[in-house]
Amino acid sequence: MAEVKTSIRYSIKYFLAAAVPAAFVLSVPSKPILMGLSTPAIAVNSYLITPFTALSAVLFGVFSIPVIVLTFEKRTGIIGTIWILAAALNIGLNLALVSYFGIIAAALTTLLGYGVVFGLTAIYSIRRIRLVWILALF
Repeated sequence: MAEVKTSIRYSIKYFLAAAVPAAFVLSVPSKPILMGLSTPAIAVNSYLITPFTALSAVLFGVFSIPVIVLTFEKRTGIIGTIWILAAALNIGLNLALVSYFGIIAAALTTLLGYGVVFGLTAIYSIRRIRLVWILALF
């Protein structure tokens, strides 16, 4: 069990060491990148959602590490339930907020959905291997 905790700790540490700077590098110059890759009509407002999308991708990547614990413990039903809850939350909030706040609301609800997925997965994984996630980052 100590080897599993060590592997998870280093996996999270190295993933975050690569993913957070990558998200920052993609978010800061997102408007010029989008202007070069798409039409100006798309790039005018779309660059605002790039940081939310990048952070959502980081949360999904971090989620993929503790979910292995639940998979090895044959608790895949929990994983499915978490995804269904997050999808329902995302769809519900999109229906409620996008008509008022537009694409920014969609980006925020997606970020919230991935946050819920990571949070619940981390909670269930902690219960399985007694790993303190705060300490796992160091």
